[in-house]
Amino acid sequence: MHISRRHFSHEFNSFLIEAQKKWLERTIHSLNSMCQELKLPLDPARPAKMVELIIESWDELSTLFKAVRPVKPIFGPKDFLNALQALQHPNKNGHDDPLFKSSLSNLPLPTKDLSALRQKYASLNLTCMQNGVDDQSSVGNFCNALRELHSLKVLQHRSSQHARVFLQNGCPLGFRSRIWALCLNINVTRSVLLPFLRDPKVMEVFASYPGTVLKASRRKNIDSVIYPPSGVIPFHGFSMYVSPLCYLYDDPVQLYIVFRQMYMNYFHRLHIISDDPEVRNYPAH
Repeated sequence: MHISRRHFSHEFNSFLIEAQKKWLERTIHSLNSMCQELKLPLDPARPAKMVELIIESWDELSTLFKAVRPVKPIFGPKDFLNALQALQHPNKNGHDDPLFKSSLSNLPLPTKDLSALRQKYASLNLTCMQNGVDDQSSVGNFCNALRELHSLKVLQHRSSQHARVFLQNGCPLGFRSRIWALCLNINVTRSVLLPFLRDPKVMEVFASYPGTVLKASRRKNIDSVIYPPSGVIPFHGFSMYVSPLCYLYDDPVQLYIVFRQMYMNYFHRLHIISDDPEVRNYPAH
């Protein structure tokens, strides 16, 4: 569902920002309760030797930090859905509107009409060849051969824009890993490789979303630090974002970079409350 910003007053934007802050406060409370129960500090100081060991064995952290196994996700998709359902429009009571009774949302979210949907999803028109659909028909072999040929041309052109347009109609299985990496415009050799939750680059995506990052205060220092360094608090089902990619990439380095970029481009919108139209276009889990 897409909503133009002109439909929203400043008061409504402030309302959503306040809702996001309240959700973060609830998340922080759950996190602090778990840490107190397990006696785990949010920002422990590690010896230099341990830091070196982490850098050397970043892809085997599960063997280094066995003490984190009792840690459990502090919220799940249903908790976030309940928070969204609890939102009420500050200037409208929609309980008497029959349109509200057919939706899980209590907010007036106008949707595109059929003509606008056809225009937005023109690439899904029946006249366009689709991987996963047409390759199951009687002309499947021809479709596969044609799409594979097109895949080679996309890879030779080395354009992320061409790759993005090509993927709108699906992609042959053998080309998915390379074309997805091309679509995300990833250069592995120039990337800094760190585990996702400890990667501060991920936090850049939250700069335009107020109230989405947790800051923890050090015990012996009045300065606060971002926790986790990525700004992303893990939740139940988070690993499902990366699981499909594990079947495509043999190289853990490329796997990590692709996942990080997918999260920064798309996945982060699934668990924040914002007035950004791009966020409202994504269903909550």
